[in-house]
Amino acid sequence: PGIEQEVDNTTTALRQQNEQSLVLKVCNLKDGDSRAAFKTTDLDVRTYKRIKMFVHAEDASNENFTDDGDLTIFVRLGSDFTDNYYEYEIPLSLTPWGSTTESEIWPEDNHFDFMFSALQVVKQQRNLQSWSLTSRYPEKGYPDGKNLIYVKGNPDLSRVKTMMIGIRNPKKLSAGSVDDGQSKCAEVWVNELRLAEFDEKAGWAANTRVTAKLADFAIVNLSGNVRTPGFGSIEKKVNERDRETTLQYDVSSTMQLGRFIPEKAGIKIPMYIGYAEEIKNPQYNPLDPDILMKDALKSYNPAEQDSIKDIVTDHTKRKSINFTNVKKVKGKGGKNTKGKSNTKARIYDIENIALTYAFTEDNHRDINTEFDNVRTHRGALSYNFNNRPKSIKPFS
Repeated sequence: PGIEQEVDNTTTALRQQNEQSLVLKVCNLKDGDSRAAFKTTDLDVRTYKRIKMFVHAEDASNENFTDDGDLTIFVRLGSDFTDNYYEYEIPLSLTPWGSTTESEIWPEDNHFDFMFSALQVVKQQRNLQSWSLTSRYPEKGYPDGKNLIYVKGNPDLSRVKTMMIGIRNPKKLSAGSVDDGQSKCAEVWVNELRLAEFDEKAGWAANTRVTAKLADFAIVNLSGNVRTPGFGSIEKKVNERDRETTLQYDVSSTMQLGRFIPEKAGIKIPMYIGYAEEIKNPQYNPLDPDILMKDALKSYNPAEQDSIKDIVTDHTKRKSINFTNVKKVKGKGGKNTKGKSNTKARIYDIENIALTYAFTEDNHRDINTEFDNVRTHRGALSYNFNNRPKSIKPFS
């Protein structure tokens, strides 16, 4: 229903493309047993809100042994097939033989159409109850009263590695159950597995840069940028957009401290100072990457939330101060009668020596690193003597 077959426009005569479905045939499926088809993949579905699929089922026993609700169909999304997954299960409504309308062949009761947030809510409920991660957590009747959601392990919708579609013959749990506990035969068609309603919430970004010159004493540079979740350049796909709030700024200045000393002293003190900081606040919980951080914080009391926010923040800070080639230069001396300078270079002059010192401190912390601090000190002492050569012209 609602699906139009694609048309091949590359040929002279327009023709409809074949519609491909996955057919699952089972017979003698024992009570409590299941069979499934699977594939490996690599998807990040957090940008989408829903998953949909059409399902058709009919009795394959030729004796009408299978009734509505005797079998269920499930979709499993996870990091693996058996230990970390979400599962959504629907009781199957069978289509009577001879049906011809779309709604009878693909009954609405069989449609997969659920929000990914429903899976995440069940996982959060499981976590609050301290349920074992090695056991399936059942949540019957969520969200619509009859369908089932299961969670096992620690599945992650940001890295869906496996997908499975299968048929299950539910186990008869009590003598009074309507389940007859018999083996079943059925033929099931699944069609148009698709994601829907991607998150179109846009983020924003801003850049700034300022350069100021303070006479001949200093040059100050200031730059900064902010980006929020959902921001991305025009060529980026939806799932390539930013998933964190990033604040970054950098302040640096080059100064000539020798300006504060009388010029006749000839002291040169170039200094560079810099301070940079980058703060990244994740949109999703880094330890549970398909749960929004704002939802994850709700499981903590207000006194703990500030600590959690501090732990998940990716914070980098850099400080530096450099003094490069600090030295004394020769003053302006007079000239003799031959026009030469009276300031004579000597091998022991203090002007031949230059000092350099640099200090840098880097601090970093993130969800995996409590602290990573690096302090670097570098120093240099240089000596440079240039003697004025004596000119000898024997044949002048």
